[in-house]
Amino acid sequence: MTIVDRLSASAELVGDPDPIMARAVLLVACAHETRDRSVWGGDKALTYWERLPEKVRASCYAGPSVGHWWERITRTLGSTHPRDPGDRDALASALVAGDDRQVLDTLRARTEAVCLRVRLSIQHAYPPRAPTTEEMF
Repeated sequence: MTIVDRLSASAELVGDPDPIMARAVLLVACAHETRDRSVWGGDKALTYWERLPEKVRASCYAGPSVGHWWERITRTLGSTHPRDPGDRDALASALVAGDDRQVLDTLRARTEAVCLRVRLSIQHAYPPRAPTTEEMF
């Protein structure tokens, strides 16, 4: 399932965001999904969701455009470009769509809401699995 598919599927759960919020959510979802798991795994995975909003907000001060934000957040999380061609196209469109100031304002002022939408889309797409008998005992 692609990033775009997961975000679309979770709209049933959290509603359709306005276009600016949708771009902000897509950008954070792309950064999250392509992060370097060797860096953001292990012990850091336990606090990842609590630390992500701080990283998203801090990246807003990298420069005046969404492109600057993307460069900073990808360096911070060790993210790469999405593997799926549709996700790459969606990311490229989000980076050049204009209204950068509004998207950056959303990433800065509504950080928790953006990160929560991303987290819910992932939990909606990948519900927690039940523990196996071996894990229970």
